[in-house]
Amino acid sequence: MKHCVDFYLKNCKVFCLRRNRKVAIGTTRPWIRLPRGLRAMAGTHFFDVTMTLDSLAWHFGNQNEERDLQETLNGLRELELPEIAEMFEQMWNFMKPHRYALQSGDLGGRDFTDWLEEIGAEDFANEKNDFILAYCARAPMLGLLQSWPIYARKYPERCVTAE
Repeated sequence: MKHCVDFYLKNCKVFCLRRNRKVAIGTTRPWIRLPRGLRAMAGTHFFDVTMTLDSLAWHFGNQNEERDLQETLNGLRELELPEIAEMFEQMWNFMKPHRYALQSGDLGGRDFTDWLEEIGAEDFANEKNDFILAYCARAPMLGLLQSWPIYARKYPERCVTAE
């Protein structure tokens, strides 16, 4: 099992490195060619990191490009985490009116934490954070990544063949 997890982590690391480059070889969106399972895992990896270190509201400060957020939402759905996907989508909808501020960094001179409190994002996210963190606590060393081996065993064909 550890070998499978290492394989997925390695592939998702490559995905993240490619995604962060300004110009990718062959295409600007190389992860589209990934098998849908690996793509889902890669799409949720950054969200897992944010939930480990911060909160759901903070995730939208760390990752605020529509394409990336859609990949995360699609990944949560593909990995059969519907409750977390719904909470993510609710938070995304809450943050949409604040998209310009997030992307430009123009928070009116306020600290990001204070700004999140002021717009009500932390209050809106509190119950969602509790649910997501309770899920993560079931496998504390893996967090959201615990869904990956379960998914891979259930749908191995979605992890090795691009569609």
